[in-house]
Amino acid sequence: MSLYPSLDYFIAIAKHNNITKAANELYVSQQTLSIYLKKLEEYYQIQLFERYPKMCLTPAGEAVYEAALEIADAYSRVDEKLDKIKNVTHKIRLGICKAKIDNLLGYYPLARLKKSVGVDVEIIEKTSTELEKEALNGELDLYIGNEDVDQGIFETYHINTYPYYVFISPELFQNYVAERYGVDVETCAKGIDLQMLKEVPFIASQFGHLRTYVMEYEKKCGFKLDIVVENSNPNLRIQMAEYNIGFTISEEPVITYDKLYLFPIKQPDNKLSLGLVRRRMPVNSKYADDCWKYTIENIQEITRYGRF
Repeated sequence: MSLYPSLDYFIAIAKHNNITKAANELYVSQQTLSIYLKKLEEYYQIQLFERYPKMCLTPAGEAVYEAALEIADAYSRVDEKLDKIKNVTHKIRLGICKAKIDNLLGYYPLARLKKSVGVDVEIIEKTSTELEKEALNGELDLYIGNEDVDQGIFETYHINTYPYYVFISPELFQNYVAERYGVDVETCAKGIDLQMLKEVPFIASQFGHLRTYVMEYEKKCGFKLDIVVENSNPNLRIQMAEYNIGFTISEEPVITYDKLYLFPIKQPDNKLSLGLVRRRMPVNSKYADDCWKYTIENIQEITRYGRF
């Protein structure tokens, strides 16, 4: 592993003579490598790869490839020597959005990560918006959160998509929705319009993507939900809904709430797209790059048991 990912990018493309195979090896998108290669050729003002009839190195590309291998090997030897001299444990900062912190910590293989990659991991719990800012400023190595970010600045790996649902007690549904709009549970089970809930007491999320989603929809449709309580803990909001304090919006829960109706939302974009996110360039360290790859390699295990 080189100190700078650009060496790894070029070496992988040259090794495979194929953008798709190189992207799969590096756990990056094809777009990332295509943009990188275009910028590299613009920088050197010479073509490094023939594209047709099949991809292969040009004579200039061969020269760059040979030099890249030598540089990567030198960096690797320097890292090994310095690690022995310093005898230190490296640390990376992994951010996790508040909405998913409870799902992750019991299932993310931190112990095996330390053994495999050789790092300690500091977990940072914040909203996706806050994590994005810290990653942009180089204060985070990578984070798990909303993947709707600037793809020119950030690199993402999709984990899962989580639709939002309305959680409402039978009593509130009957008094505020069924009687006023002439709808029943079976109808709303196919989807409910948030405007039908504008007079129902609302237990709102304080931060994050869900808060932004609700505010943007209110602005677009020209109405305001009747917020009575704000809390960032989705489980607590759902429990408050069970006590008839109001309705709330959250993702589909891991456990079943027998005292509540659970309705999908009709509005578009009513979902959280969760992904692994990091700043494209520069990567903070080779250990952060190793952690990125390790997380992707183990993401099936995390999502299977952690309900990601």
